[in-house]
Amino acid sequence: MVEILRMLDGGEVDAVLVAHLDREPIFLYPELDDRGWAHEIIASACGDPASADEVMLRIVRLGA
Repeated sequence: MVEILRMLDGGEVDAVLVAHLDREPIFLYPELDDRGWAHEIIASACGDPASADEVMLRIVRLGA
């Protein structure tokens, strides 16, 4: 969460970031909202059982 916010606040991400996480980042959502970023969970299409616990989160700058 801290690394994602650092990247967004530091201008390293222009419009879209896809994050691969080991769990749903529920505490990140209000921080993204406050900073003007939308978010959605992306379903994994790989079918690999090892990635069943992985969460892919697409983060998009509002208005981009």
